[in-house]
Amino acid sequence: MVDKEESYGFHWDYPLINCVNDFENGIFYVYVARNPLEGVGDHFGWYIDTKDSIKIDEEAFEPVFHPFTGYQARENDYPAVYFSFHPFPGGWWQDGGRYPEDAEDYYGARMADWIDKAKDDDPDEMLKEAVEKSGYQMDRVAYPWTKETKKNVTELLRCPVADYYYISDDHAAYYAIGEINFVEIEQ
Repeated sequence: MVDKEESYGFHWDYPLINCVNDFENGIFYVYVARNPLEGVGDHFGWYIDTKDSIKIDEEAFEPVFHPFTGYQARENDYPAVYFSFHPFPGGWWQDGGRYPEDAEDYYGARMADWIDKAKDDDPDEMLKEAVEKSGYQMDRVAYPWTKETKKNVTELLRCPVADYYYISDDHAAYYAIGEINFVEIEQ
């Protein structure tokens, strides 16, 4: 029986993204970390324990009995809100999660350019207005933030994050780094 599955994603030496499916307790987590040896030679794929990482997502699901039948990559992913409507731009993490003060670095010069633009946003109000104007009939759904995960995500992004996203059978709307995003949901 599989109690817990951890999967790691990394690009070069920069943030390690660690997704944990705790099947026994019914909790899905996402952690991020930077390699403590960043900039010290080539250290591709270093593992950073979750206790040394920042938790950015925690979602509950019904605990499941998961028999081990061999390994298939991404076979056991929980369909978490994080994968569909998270507030992080994928390219930012892929390029190392750099900030404007890292401008001397190749990646830093163009990273996190939303900080000034989005710092005074009211994401929930912006999202509500956009959905009303869109004409779509959508339900407002609370993000599964915990106090810890919302604080961590806000500090990492350096801008506000929404408490809600909107969803219907065929569309969803969410706020991410200063922008309202409408997406079509695949059936």
